[in-house]
Amino acid sequence: MTRTCRLARASVALILACTEAPARISTLGVNWVEWPADVRAADSFSVRLVGYMNCQSHLMVSFHADLSAITAEPYALLPPENTVVCDGSEVPVDVGAVISPFDAIVVAPGLSPDFTRPFEVRAPVEYPTAQARPAAAPLPVRTFGTLTVHLDATPAIRTNAGGYVSALRDSVDCLFIVPAPLGPTTFARQRLLNGYLVENPPDTTVFWDGFVRGYLYTPPSPVCGQARVFHMISRE
Repeated sequence: MTRTCRLARASVALILACTEAPARISTLGVNWVEWPADVRAADSFSVRLVGYMNCQSHLMVSFHADLSAITAEPYALLPPENTVVCDGSEVPVDVGAVISPFDAIVVAPGLSPDFTRPFEVRAPVEYPTAQARPAAAPLPVRTFGTLTVHLDATPAIRTNAGGYVSALRDSVDCLFIVPAPLGPTTFARQRLLNGYLVENPPDTTVFWDGFVRGYLYTPPSPVCGQARVFHMISRE
């Protein structure tokens, strides 16, 4: 019998687990990242990561920093058993199609440059779902935006964000984006739970998917009834 100890954080799909039996490790990609635009040198900061993993694996995240970037490195601890129970059925633990979305807020270590300057924020990606790929193939790493590290007090907080999204205009022509993965609920439901209004839509297209970069902030007055909006800087 495997003994498991867990620590769960409210409202975030994050579980840290320890087991007596050895667990297997699987690297993960992310689809959406949020982080503060500005931080003070040496101060840790929170990062939101959205992506997919095996239905009964345990999410872990480490970070790698160098002179130009900080990179999130999420991975999953797979159960030591050969099978897991997903949706009431036993399946092989390595079946890539057995996936579950995760939405986690983790803490990144502080950076200590010699002067105030930006760092790129990077993470491996796997979109739109856990698509089949050779087991040994590394995930591509993308730059989601930048983070400015200050030697003194930081300015007013703004949240940078980026990643793969689905975008849809509503009945009054307001454009909303929802970070992938959407999960099992409808776009309308996801819009209420996780969606952001785009204050500067790139065009008049009703629906599209793409990789976007930008920031979240509170404009002087609500836009389409939304007090917090996404300002798009780029779309691919």
